[in-house]
Amino acid sequence: MSKKYKISIVTPNYNYENYIAETIESVLAQNYPYFEHIIVDDGSTDNSVEVIKKYVEKYPDKIKLIQQENAGQTPAINRGLAEVSGDIVVWINSDDYFLPNAFNLVVDEFNKNDSIDIVYGNVNVVDYNNNFYYKIRHLNYDYFFATFFGICKVLTSNSVFWKKRIQDEVGLLNPLLKVNMDGEYFSRLFRARNVKHIKQSLACFRQQVVSIAGKNDINWRKKVEEEIKLEINNSIDFLRNIKKYKNSKILFLKIYSKIKRIFLKIIFFHYQLRFIEKFIYRLKH
Repeated sequence: MSKKYKISIVTPNYNYENYIAETIESVLAQNYPYFEHIIVDDGSTDNSVEVIKKYVEKYPDKIKLIQQENAGQTPAINRGLAEVSGDIVVWINSDDYFLPNAFNLVVDEFNKNDSIDIVYGNVNVVDYNNNFYYKIRHLNYDYFFATFFGICKVLTSNSVFWKKRIQDEVGLLNPLLKVNMDGEYFSRLFRARNVKHIKQSLACFRQQVVSIAGKNDINWRKKVEEEIKLEINNSIDFLRNIKKYKNSKILFLKIYSKIKRIFLKIIFFHYQLRFIEKFIYRLKH
């Protein structure tokens, strides 16, 4: 008998009044009744809160609004994650949205195998007006590639669903990180887990030139590099200290996983299909 997993969706929001309604509507349109949507507004100065409150009033048992003074995206996500009560957790940003039937696809995979800890899928990249740009076609999870090159090259945060029990083991995001908080968190969350990849797209990621936080920080690119480096170094230290891998084996695995990934992406037409999709988009726009 299929288990009725409750899904907890966490959405941090800061000044995305133009998109937050679409994010909420994508949750409500899932045709999956067992969920809670926790939205943490990080001190927005636009009309975001007014938009969110309309949904809270209409769906008080499904949508929860938490308001806090502006502290940044990572504290907002952590605030939401600390409040979840579901069996499965996912976070999606307030300018992105889920595709139809995503929750049912995810729950079906968890029901097929109770030992699965994490399910993730592909993602469609769209522009400001929701026009399809290209699809991010992920491969099956590769632990070593994620370790050596960054886990966000293996998956996309909006399409990652994890069991609450492993969140309880790992804890929350590193509050000091502002850019690669998802990569560093997933690098810990995915260690020694049973992971399942769904080949369908589960969500849409809105292509932004730069995030709101990035617009206000002249050192943004430097922070990106530093935080990704921190994640990778911590993952490699895990191999050295916990797995007892020697440097020679680490070097071999790094080279092997890179070659393997490039080869797989070529034979599965990942590069070719993305090029074609981007080319079509440019012709139309």
